[in-house]
Amino acid sequence: MTADSLAWVDLVQVPLLVVNAGDSRVVRGNPRARSLLGSASLAGDLSDFLGAYAAGRLRPLIGGEVEDAGELMLYCRMPAGLATLGFRAARIPEQDLCVLTVRSLAADAATQKRTEAGIENFGVMLEEIVRSLPVGVEIYDGNFRELFCNTVSDELFGYAYDGQVPHHDDWWERGFPDDAARARVIRDWRERCESVRAAPGEVQRAEWDVVCRDGQQRTVQFRFRFIGSNYIVVFWDVTERRRLEEELRHLAGTDELTGLHNRRRFFEEAENAFSAALAAATQLSILMLDIDHFKSINDRFGHAAGDKVLSEVARRCAGALRAGDVAARVGGEEFAVLLPATDAAGAEQVAQNLLGAIRHAPVRVNGHALAVQASIGGTFRLAGDRSVTTLIERADRALYAAKGGGRDRVVVLPRFFDEVRPARLRLPRSKAPEPG
Repeated sequence: MTADSLAWVDLVQVPLLVVNAGDSRVVRGNPRARSLLGSASLAGDLSDFLGAYAAGRLRPLIGGEVEDAGELMLYCRMPAGLATLGFRAARIPEQDLCVLTVRSLAADAATQKRTEAGIENFGVMLEEIVRSLPVGVEIYDGNFRELFCNTVSDELFGYAYDGQVPHHDDWWERGFPDDAARARVIRDWRERCESVRAAPGEVQRAEWDVVCRDGQQRTVQFRFRFIGSNYIVVFWDVTERRRLEEELRHLAGTDELTGLHNRRRFFEEAENAFSAALAAATQLSILMLDIDHFKSINDRFGHAAGDKVLSEVARRCAGALRAGDVAARVGGEEFAVLLPATDAAGAEQVAQNLLGAIRHAPVRVNGHALAVQASIGGTFRLAGDRSVTTLIERADRALYAAKGGGRDRVVVLPRFFDEVRPARLRLPRSKAPEPG
């Protein structure tokens, strides 16, 4: 298409814009359109001449996505200023073009005055909407001096500023009184700001624990970006949401009867501990514990009595462990214990402490004093181990050996147990330990 093929546009005595239907770029505008819009040249994206809002509303009409339903009236941000304009569209399919006829709705001074008043009222309405949003909104200029904050922002972070215009830097010391935490968050914020400046359309996200206006620390989620030179930040309090999520995570990983970790949580913790031990070349031990003759307790005294025994054994075990040890109920009467930074001797000592705690006094249930004992099998990480499953299987074999050796005892096995186990533990099939 040549420029001459559109020369006829200049002869039309009403404002016309010729727009590419594919990408909404203005390819020509006649003198009347240039005068109305206040631009000496009309070539570029439609939003450059009408503003993003009006251009966005016109695109479906220009591209033929919707049928022309008559004149479309839109609030426009033009090079000449703000105005409400009317648009009609006529498509030229063979050239993939659309001709927009533009009409100013401010035909006289009185109409223009009403239009400007409407725009001003619209701005006031927008400010009131933003001010009353249920999230915090703050706007700063290019030097990070506050231009605007809404009600939620004031309620959450409205510190006393002694009559001075707030600056963004004032917030850091009030929101993060701890020096180390403040330095970490500022570093994080600056890195995110650099990302936003490099990609102006991008919105960065962050979540920090902040001391708020009432002196309480809350978890606040932030979204921020730059629009032109202005810094815009939107935020909301997610403290309660995070508390509920943590509570749900705890419930999902907790054995309801004993309050210890459940099987799923134990395996998660064990995987993490094994990876950490492997990376740091440190020790790690695992114990498997089974209550001796538990089935007979259930059979003689009922499941309620069995539950009481399980709860009491869990309580005694928890009391006998060290800080950092992790106990879990992984089966009916079977428990597992994770011992970070613990070698074979340490695992043996912890296991003996557990046995002592379990059997030191009978468990009283409905007037009965039940003597409770347990068997414990343990192992420790060896240099060749490449998965936590290896340790758990070895600890299981050790538990089997403890029960086969007479119960109420501890067996801690090295690797390749089947090759090195003592003769007294080589039991014939007929004498394999009974369940329980």
